[in-house]
Amino acid sequence: PEEREQQKKRIGNAYEALEKLPPHLGIPTGRDFFPTQDGDGYVLVTDDVPGTSLRVKLKKTNEPLTFDQKLRIIHDVLGALGHCHAHEVIHRAISPATVILGPDGQTRLTDFDFARPGAPREQTVAQELLTQLDDAYLAPEVFIDLSKSSPASDVFAAGVTIYELLTGERPWKTAPEAFSAKCVFPQPVSKIVPGFPE
Repeated sequence: PEEREQQKKRIGNAYEALEKLPPHLGIPTGRDFFPTQDGDGYVLVTDDVPGTSLRVKLKKTNEPLTFDQKLRIIHDVLGALGHCHAHEVIHRAISPATVILGPDGQTRLTDFDFARPGAPREQTVAQELLTQLDDAYLAPEVFIDLSKSSPASDVFAAGVTIYELLTGERPWKTAPEAFSAKCVFPQPVSKIVPGFPE
């Protein structure tokens, strides 16, 4: 029952966040949220989001992305993120796992289970951020105090994701490692990627 209640909170939270957002090419539209007939789970109905996660694509070294494809991904992710922030939704879980590369060339931001739709609330799923998500993408202020999620912490997570997209490697493996580096990337992208445009 406890696990079911947490699942209900997360999926209901995703629906609330998606419902708050006007339509955007880079974000699936939330259509409905309801319990299963048996009452043993919950269903979030969204537009179909076909494609491959950026996490999977980065592991396929035999099918590397072109520089232009990477630029398109960056543009699409930041556009979707800007749309969220313009409508007071903070994603809170951006990583290569939540970025979907569509067969139509459109990149979509998914997995709004941990999003904050609007002002901080009493009922929250924030306490699960540290146990359910990869802390390498969490901004330092959020790692220290989960209530500090903000558009800036989303931009931090997007920055780490973009660094990994461009270089093929994470700048750090954990939040403590990021703290010891003062959250400064170990090397500029231009030092890692040959011929990187100015």
